[in-house]
Amino acid sequence: MLAWVILADQVDSRRHNDEVPHLLTALTSPGLLVSPTGYTVGTPQWVLPPERTSGDEVQALTTDPASLIHAVWTSGSGPWRIGVSHGEVDTPLPDSTRAARGPAYISAREAIDECRRRRAAIHVFADGTDGMRRFSQVAQVVVDLARRLRPAARDVAKFYDLSMSSDETARALGISTSAVSQRLTRARWEYLVGIRQLAVDLAQEAQWPSP
Repeated sequence: MLAWVILADQVDSRRHNDEVPHLLTALTSPGLLVSPTGYTVGTPQWVLPPERTSGDEVQALTTDPASLIHAVWTSGSGPWRIGVSHGEVDTPLPDSTRAARGPAYISAREAIDECRRRRAAIHVFADGTDGMRRFSQVAQVVVDLARRLRPAARDVAKFYDLSMSSDETARALGISTSAVSQRLTRARWEYLVGIRQLAVDLAQEAQWPSP
């Protein structure tokens, strides 16, 4: 079967707290799932759900571009290097992504290795197609935007992603509505959503290239 493999490796894990449990919770909890034409709050769709693999790594398998971009955005905002690939996965599938095999898993590992060599935040394994090249470029933008958000703005974005209003966000954070807007305006948040929508669109094109 064809699927996306995402592999997140915690940077400098020996010097910092273990962030794997937090990422696993975030990747399996309801969040913003975008499409090229809209967005909704839902639980990511995993063929094989995220798991800790070797110590400080998280790995998952999906056929859903919206869930893939949710994972890229979520891990991109934290201390992770991210490898992504799309390709064949051996069937029948095991119960755990740790036991899964196939070219897509090998490519995801190569993508992580490339991140280490380049000191990059994300690398998408290229299959030589224009579609995958375009997706790789926008995936880098998604991660860059996620990392550039200041912690205060990221807190607001998290609640906006759950479809909470400015008033609800203000109450949840214990701040004023005007302070919410100062941290992250709705217009800026909509721009961040739009970039993720573009990423989903290009992921769809990349996984099913036109003949």
